[in-house]
Amino acid sequence: MKRPNHIIAIDPDIDKNGVSYLETATKKLEVSNLTLVQLIDYLKTTRAKLEETKETLTIVVEGGWSNTRTHRRSSKDTFGTASKKGYNVGRNHQRGIDIFQIAESMGFHVVEQPPLQKCWKGREGKITHEELAYFTGIMGQTNQETRDATLIAWNYANFPIRIKNN
Repeated sequence: MKRPNHIIAIDPDIDKNGVSYLETATKKLEVSNLTLVQLIDYLKTTRAKLEETKETLTIVVEGGWSNTRTHRRSSKDTFGTASKKGYNVGRNHQRGIDIFQIAESMGFHVVEQPPLQKCWKGREGKITHEELAYFTGIMGQTNQETRDATLIAWNYANFPIRIKNN
């Protein structure tokens, strides 16, 4: 598979989606948190820019909906807590499916990415800003959604992920 010129990776969320734009030739990254409406506008704008240049773009959406187990139930969870967690996970998965279908209907090449393994130093094995910055060089502020989206883009581009051992 030939690496696309540009990758947009999306970590779907109910309120704001983590979005990472990766220019593969330069490894330039741009990250943002966008509502669904803002994301649709962003995709329209991106498509218009790329139509002029004829460069390739792949959209990679984290597809948690394909997992059979998506959250940990604590022994301390009440029935109501467990129910609320399940409800939110379902809403999050539906948002990802919607984003996938919207991007596909706009004519983009869209790929579903199963959630990556959580093997980092952050809470619940999530990647920290310091870990991500170590191998991507990303600067500025990030949050968990933008870090996850950036990791998805970096992984899809098959760029090296180096870990700093302490």
